Amino acid sequence: MLLINLIIFLLLSQNTLECPTTTGGGVTYNNPTITMRFNTPLSWTYPPTDSTTYITYFLGQAITQTQANLNAMNDITFAVNQAFQTNGYNPALYTITPTYTAPMINDCPKGGTAPTTPVLEWYETQGEIVTTHVTGATNQVTGTACINRQYNQVVQRTDYIVEATISIQGLTIGSTQMTQIINALIAQLSFAKGVRFTENPTVNG
Repeated sequence: MLLINLIIFLLLSQNTLECPTTTGGGVTYNNPTITMRFNTPLSWTYPPTDSTTYITYFLGQAITQTQANLNAMNDITFAVNQAFQTNGYNPALYTITPTYTAPMINDCPKGGTAPTTPVLEWYETQGEIVTTHVTGATNQVTGTACINRQYNQVVQRTDYIVEATISIQGLTIGSTQMTQIINALIAQLSFAKGVRFTENPTVNG
C-alpha cells in the first residue's frame, strides 16, 4: 500500500493541474479553493445502522456519519497546516475550510443474521481504502462467498471516487508556491492518512 501511494504521489507531483487566474504580473491565486478527487480512507466513511446484525461493516470505519466527517475534516485541516508550515507559511493567518460529505459504505453480508432484503450492491477495499463499487448482483451472496470475493454471479465493478474541497481565505500566492503546497498536501494525505488520489488536485481562485 505504501509503494502504491508513493508511485501515485510521484506521478501527481510531477504535473499538478491548476486553473489559475492570470494577471499582468503573472499567475496568482486569491482566496484559492483546492478540489481533490480520490479513493477515500475507511475512517472517512460509516456503515449502515444494521451493519452489526448482518456484518456488512468494514473494520476501520467510523460509527456515524458525524464522526466520519469529523475524521476527514481533522485529517485534511492537519495536512493543510503541515503543507503550509513545510513551505514557510503560517496557517494561522488564513481561514482554512475543508468540505467533504462522508459516504455510507457497506460490504456484502459476511455472516450473522441473513438480511430480510437481499444486499445486492456493496463496496470493495484495498487495505483501508475504498476503491470499488460493486453492483448488478441478482442474488444474495453467502458469507463465505463474500469473504472470499467469489460471488458466483456476474457483477459490475466501477471505481469509487469521492471529492473534497479546501477553501483558503486570506491567501494570495503565486502558482509556483501553490504547487509546492499542493505537493506537500498530497504527500501528507497519501502517506499519513492513506488517501489515494485518482487525479491531480485543481486550484481555482
